[in-house]
Amino acid sequence: MDKNRIRQDILSKRLAIPPTIKKTWEASIFKNLKAVLSRVQGGVLSLYLSFRGEVETENFLDDLQRQGYKIALPKVIGGQKGHLKFFEYKGPDHMAEGFMGILEPDETCPEVLPDIMIVPLVGFDKNCNRLGYGAGHHDKTFDRLKTEGHDFVTIGVAYECQKCESLP
Repeated sequence: MDKNRIRQDILSKRLAIPPTIKKTWEASIFKNLKAVLSRVQGGVLSLYLSFRGEVETENFLDDLQRQGYKIALPKVIGGQKGHLKFFEYKGPDHMAEGFMGILEPDETCPEVLPDIMIVPLVGFDKNCNRLGYGAGHHDKTFDRLKTEGHDFVTIGVAYECQKCESLP
């Protein structure tokens, strides 16, 4: 099966998750994520704001700030073929509509480099390979940061229905 067909199948499953089940699963995801974060060093943590049925991070964002993390959010630079840069989250009053209508930090937020990136995904497999939406924003960004010598950890968050046996 090709990537586009896999994306369509997974997105359909993800969007069909009933809200009450989604909330229960997200509580479990965030409990596990907290455990993982307790073992990873880093001061700047990048999250994303949920889109198209992704695991919702908005409530978790506030919790992480209370724990002392500096939160960064991505901003798409260059549109569909672009990459991501990360900016400090200064609260809902410092957000503006960006690429695909997703809220992004506004021009008052300083650029930062994340040590830990919590990333959305469409699908994943048992080898932790990630399938995104297809524009390559995250992949280009990971490659650029590695080339620049920046060390970081990526953690994908998803529902079990997004897991595939293998990805092409």
